[in-house]
Amino acid sequence: MTVTVVAEIGSSPAPVWNFEHWCRAAWKAGANSIKGQMFLGEHFGAAEAVSKRPLEFPRHRLAEFVRTAHGHGLSAGVSVFDDEAVALAAQHCDFLKLAYREKQNDELTQAAVYAARDRDLPLYRTID
Repeated sequence: MTVTVVAEIGSSPAPVWNFEHWCRAAWKAGANSIKGQMFLGEHFGAAEAVSKRPLEFPRHRLAEFVRTAHGHGLSAGVSVFDDEAVALAAQHCDFLKLAYREKQNDELTQAAVYAARDRDLPLYRTID
């Protein structure tokens, strides 16, 4: 059995997004994978959107995040909250994770399942 230890950077690196620092820390901690969260502030209700917007993963830097992770011997992925995040993760990442708060979103779940299957990628989800 292979054990996967995923270091969760969440949205905590914002606004700097120093991938080198976070990947090095994950590797030193013994993780073999690293994951961020890929959401848009607008995805949440109006009150929460304001606080979430500054924490958005810089989607244009996803390939850089994955390259940096690979440079530290880590696989890389993101929790997906929307269809664009699914497509980007399937294109660049080693795995996808369905965001826990989206567990009831059947359309997003289906999109993630198909994208992971089409690219032969693991799809992780949190079990209650």
